[in-house]
Formats: sequence, C-alpha cells, structure tokens
Amino acid sequence: MARSDVRVVHAPVLAGLRMAAASETTHYEITVRTADGRHHKLEVEQDFYKVAKPGTVGTAESWHGRLLRLRIGSHVDYQYPFRWVIPYLIIIVGAGVLVYPMYRLIRSVYDAIRWRYRPVRRLCR
Repeated sequence: MARSDVRVVHAPVLAGLRMAAASETTHYEITVRTADGRHHKLEVEQDFYKVAKPGTVGTAESWHGRLLRLRIGSHVDYQYPFRWVIPYLIIIVGAGVLVYPMYRLIRSVYDAIRWRYRPVRRLCR
C-alpha cells in the first residue's frame, strides 16, 4: 500500500435520485487530487464531508491506483474496492442452495424410471 498526500478539490452535495426516484437520501461526494495529479471521486459519510472542504489537505492510502483509506485530520473514511464481492457471493451460494435440491430430485426421478424399466435377467437358463 502506498501513502500519499491528497487535496480536496471539489465537494458538492448530491441530493437524492441515485437508486430510486422517490429517494430522499443525501449522498456526500468529494473529489480529491493525489500527489501524482490524478483526481478521484469518493462518496463519504456526512461527518467526514463536513471536514473535507475544498483546499483541505489529508493523506490517502492507495492500492493499485485505488484509494482505500482517506484521512483528514482525525477523521478517516474507508473505501472498499471489492464491495461487489459479497452480493455476488450471496447470489452464487443462493443459486447453489436452490439448484442442488432440484438436481437431486431430477436425478432420483431419473434413477427410479431407469430401474423400473430395465430388462430383468433370467436367473435360470
């Protein structure tokens, strides 16, 4: 992980309309510039947003070009680059929980039909 200084460039308040049209949730987003000159837009918590005014300097920890932790003063905000992993993992496990019993049911029906209609060998010749 690399540590670098960041400067808050822009901090608009985004109200509402992100996921649902009827949402009244306020999203706080800031734009920071790292030492290498790249700009990063981050969604942060309200208390962190109050501290992050344009021109404020802080530190950031990055991993492969993504900011993981941003610190301004005593306030810290964590950015999770793999936040999509858990929902997809839940979907995959849930699908497995639903598909496996169906597979077992189909297999047992197939086995029952196969054993019922198989030719009978004569024991005595």
